[in-house]
Amino acid sequence: MEFGLHPRIYCEKHDIPYARLPITTQKIWASLNLSNFDVFKDFSESSTSQLLTSDEIQTNRCLISRNSKQNRLMLAELTSVSNKSAEVEISVLHSSPFAIFECKRVGVEEGAKKGPTTIEKAKQGAYVAKHVSSLQKIRDVQGNLVGAVPKPEGGFDFKPYDEAIQWMIHQAPLEYLRDFILTIGIASNHGNWFTSNNPNKELLVLKQSYDWLLFLSDEGLTKFIKYLILTDANNQPVRTAFLASYDTPKTSKRKNQLTKVRLLREAHLAICDYFNANRAEIESWFNVLSPARQNIDDLKEQLHTLAQKNWQP
Repeated sequence: MEFGLHPRIYCEKHDIPYARLPITTQKIWASLNLSNFDVFKDFSESSTSQLLTSDEIQTNRCLISRNSKQNRLMLAELTSVSNKSAEVEISVLHSSPFAIFECKRVGVEEGAKKGPTTIEKAKQGAYVAKHVSSLQKIRDVQGNLVGAVPKPEGGFDFKPYDEAIQWMIHQAPLEYLRDFILTIGIASNHGNWFTSNNPNKELLVLKQSYDWLLFLSDEGLTKFIKYLILTDANNQPVRTAFLASYDTPKTSKRKNQLTKVRLLREAHLAICDYFNANRAEIESWFNVLSPARQNIDDLKEQLHTLAQKNWQP
């Protein structure tokens, strides 16, 4: 899983003073007056992560603590930093997500001698997509896709899958949503997935497994590389982080500065600015492979609807 979207219980910004870098979870924890907030009850200091390292490498959505009794997570996000103070957004989330995103690619990852094949990646994606959610996909005797909706009192309701998922998102009582997870897969041609108009068998497997499957076009990938790494002077920090991560010998004990979790602070800000300024164009980089006759706006509407529900503890 690349990342999940979780129901939010609490989200506020706090000022965290510090004498020098790094900004650690211990410093954040020491600065929070937890006794003033009932939502922080039963949390305790349990993480030793660094939100911002001495080299100004930022950890996105840094986990501060877990509340196992209530199945909650406490996370920190660095929103701004000055000489001796940082503004940190503290969030408390339900530990179970209502949606997950997975990106599928092939090739040899850094530090590995051999990469997985496309069919193995497809199998992994299909397994995750089919097993994480309470809403299950099955086929009837005519081969039609059916959604098996588990009832809180036991047993199942059966509906055509398109109807089942719409009912779960827009009409189902909260007790039906306890273990429901919307699954979104993302694939691209640079991993030998062919194209959105000419899918191979592995891509077809993923189409039948995820609730949503998006295809990142070659044009979109090319524009990302061109404007964020190669040409735009405004995005020089991204280029710097990329070269520091991949253009130095492996024997130099380099640390990756450009991942979805840890990245150079200035590169993070440049990427956020680029995404915010070009959101509509970036959405056009993706083709919707499944479900049929749906688009990115439909996916955004489903995610917004799930996020706005009054989730139970």
